[in-house]
Amino acid sequence: MLEACQCVQVPRVLGSLEINGEHWIALELAPLGDVAQHLRCLGVFSWDRIKLYAAELVLFLETIHQRGIIHRDLKPSNLAFSADGHIKVLDLGLACFVSESKAKVSGTPQYMAPEVILGMAHSESSDIWSLGVCLFEMALGLHPFLDSRDLKATMGAILRTEPSFPFELERDCPDFVDLVKKMLEKHSSCRISLERIKRHPWFDSISWNHVLCSEAPKISTSLQSLYYENQQGFGDIDFTF
Repeated sequence: MLEACQCVQVPRVLGSLEINGEHWIALELAPLGDVAQHLRCLGVFSWDRIKLYAAELVLFLETIHQRGIIHRDLKPSNLAFSADGHIKVLDLGLACFVSESKAKVSGTPQYMAPEVILGMAHSESSDIWSLGVCLFEMALGLHPFLDSRDLKATMGAILRTEPSFPFELERDCPDFVDLVKKMLEKHSSCRISLERIKRHPWFDSISWNHVLCSEAPKISTSLQSLYYENQQGFGDIDFTF
């Protein structure tokens, strides 16, 4: 599946090896942390960052959907930054071909579309819902349906409540609010498609043919330390590819 999803937004496979019966894959390094870590540090992203990341993710979903693949676990902690500040999509462990998608709950509950919570099969539209949640978090620094009581309450909110946007955001950025609302449509058959997303007024300033070669907003190198955890445990392993 990793090879089937290969595109600019997915880390390149550099090699693989087996250690104590476990299969390890070495991927291209994404050294500047992930979206979740940056949001915890910064609170929200600037509009130029949000729009570029959104465009890159739209093109990522367009690419894999054209190949008949759905991601099924799009969330901020699975969106890392390459050395030049562009999005790299991680963790394709739940990705599958649409034809193989079964009616079962899989993914991260907070980012599941309503139909997935209800036990229906994932579809391309379910990925668009997850992207809508991610964009809401990038702009507002919080989850659109998070309920502080527990996970069950959050899932209930996903099914029954509508996302709330601050008055100032609706006044100053109506196109963004309109787009995210259409991505977070409860009924998958009414949810906005990728084709319509690309034509949405919020993306009028985007040249889709140049998104992936554009210069990304600079990311402070001081945030790199957020990405690195304890690297011990591998010893002096010789990675030969």
